[in-house]
Amino acid sequence: VSRGADLATVVRAFSYLLPSIFSVTIPMAFLLGVLLAFGRMASDSEIVALRASGVSPLRLLRPVVSLSVLTALLTFYVYAVLGPAANQAYREIIFALIVSRARNDVTPRVFNDDLIPGGTMVLYVSDIAAETGQWKDVFIHDTRNPQQPKVILARGGQLTIDKANRRVGLDLEHGVSYSFQPSTPGEVAADNFETGYFPFAYEEFFPKLPLAKGDRELTMAELSQRVRELRAQGRAKDTPRYEVEWHKKLAIPTACLVFGLLGLGLSLGSKKEARSAAFGLSIAVIFIYYVFIRLGEQAGDTGLMAPLPAVWAANVVLGAAGVILLFLNHREAAFDPLDPRHYSALLPRIRTRASSRGPAVSSARRPPTSGSTRWSSPRSGPSSCSSASWTSSTTCSRTRSRAPSSSTTTRSSARRSCTC
Repeated sequence: VSRGADLATVVRAFSYLLPSIFSVTIPMAFLLGVLLAFGRMASDSEIVALRASGVSPLRLLRPVVSLSVLTALLTFYVYAVLGPAANQAYREIIFALIVSRARNDVTPRVFNDDLIPGGTMVLYVSDIAAETGQWKDVFIHDTRNPQQPKVILARGGQLTIDKANRRVGLDLEHGVSYSFQPSTPGEVAADNFETGYFPFAYEEFFPKLPLAKGDRELTMAELSQRVRELRAQGRAKDTPRYEVEWHKKLAIPTACLVFGLLGLGLSLGSKKEARSAAFGLSIAVIFIYYVFIRLGEQAGDTGLMAPLPAVWAANVVLGAAGVILLFLNHREAAFDPLDPRHYSALLPRIRTRASSRGPAVSSARRPPTSGSTRWSSPRSGPSSCSSASWTSSTTCSRTRSRAPSSSTTTRSSARRSCTC
């Protein structure tokens, strides 16, 4: 609006920003929906009822994964297909607004020094035709080159901007150009012309609008082509930002799958109010994810990390957290990730399992204890025990099972008679 845009142009420019917004809000909305749906089921004890009916919570993965795939495809189309075209269209609108403002800012009978940022050129026109925008009686004082300043006088002129080639200049008619050097102020070079074109450097006229397409305005095919071109030119150090953007066009849609796993794992064990817990968890997860993405993008652009691990680290970390939560909810009755008591209960189990992995002693080499049956080592072979001993063992076991009320002495003697 400050650049003279009408309401229709503002609405059109805002619509071109929607793909970039939707590429972030679609995964967020999906995560919030998963947390709300399954968090409500958990708070209403419907998950407990499913467990009691013999239904595993992992069965709930089927609808979640199906919706995750559909949401990921939609996000990919919005971010990787619509996004570059919309960003390019938005850039064209900004370019047109800057051009329109540059033409409209020239005021007749006023010394205009803001045509080029920095005030290195002063423009004066006596009048401007309302129909064509043609300038009349043009005066220009050009000090862009301090070693050779110029003064240009012309009967007519106009500002021309080539959008396709991003060129900016002045078309002047019936004029003369005076140039001199400060070292010899008495010598002036005059150049008469009927028509003349005086170009401006694009970076001078549009300092905040780059000439080439940015990485977010390129499709995946164009990004791959740009990387190949830079490597062929020996500029491999300029490729990381294009490779990072290429991986982002796949990693951000894949986040829908990660959010599905993580949302299901977080909501199954939650016993808090579904709505408040869902909003809090979704905000926390989204914040963590996009902090990971932003840090990875900066690390990849600057070369601190390779583009692949820099972009995909967030998906790997949060995806692993989702799988772990699903596993814990499958093993436990209900694992609430926000309840510290579950973590304190897990620590003794972890220590017990770690200690049980020590060197085990074979039961064949273990020394016999009193009152237990002594079996020979397998290395001694079956000849150490007679067939009568095996028969006695079978008979003793049958006798004990049929006469449970026998005395301790009888059982001890039977056990001794079965010993090899």
